[in-house]
Amino acid sequence: MDLTKTQTTPSTYPLASSREPLPVAWVERLFDRLSATFGASISRVYEGASIDSVKTEWAIALGENRIEPSEIERGIRASHSQRFAPNLAEFMLLCRPALDPAVAWAEGEARQWSHKVVQEVCMEFSYELRTSNFREQRARFSRALSRAWENHRG
Repeated sequence: MDLTKTQTTPSTYPLASSREPLPVAWVERLFDRLSATFGASISRVYEGASIDSVKTEWAIALGENRIEPSEIERGIRASHSQRFAPNLAEFMLLCRPALDPAVAWAEGEARQWSHKVVQEVCMEFSYELRTSNFREQRARFSRALSRAWENHRG
């Protein structure tokens, strides 16, 4: 998703330190692309809700979580393999799959990290990654990953 085409000034880009909502034009473009993939099923996900309110909520959540343009593009690409249109939480996991502790653990085992936060947590758990398994470490690893993401977001 080339979000830079909708970017009018540098001030509209959600800086890494910003907790501002994404520009509405970006969310409009995102929904256009999801609609092109899922057709009417995207509107059925939010049936009964004001689409303007839904888009506002997406803009706020994506901005607060500092979802970068490259991550939004990853989410759109990943949605192509989904059977159903994603809701906000599902889309955010498609954008940043490392938020899923099982995915982050697998990345640690492969030593191929999707994000520096995942790398940091996996380095902290390097012994456990070699000697244990996700099921045994799930609770501890999930807490550490959650804490690291929160610290990263500031």
